[in-house]
Amino acid sequence: MSRLSGGEQARILIASLMRQPADILLLDEPTNDLDIPSLNVLEQSLNEFAGALVLVTHDRFMLDRICGQVLGFDGQDNASLFADYGQWLAALNGKGSQ
Repeated sequence: MSRLSGGEQARILIASLMRQPADILLLDEPTNDLDIPSLNVLEQSLNEFAGALVLVTHDRFMLDRICGQVLGFDGQDNASLFADYGQWLAALNGKGSQ
């Protein structure tokens, strides 16, 4: 496995994890080091996952495609539930109501 690139190693790890039975997935920056085809497979797998997903990512596009709800933090120990990333961002910028 040491001869594989970081993206290839990540793909193998994600594939093996997705084959395990689980009720919840905790993912921290799962899109790092993935190429576009791998991102598409990851997104499809996550959309088909029947359990709960806790996703930490800076990939705003993935948030919009994967998440049905967003728990947004404001940096001041406050958290609110939003429909999507855009709604959270608008509320954070004072353009929407929570």
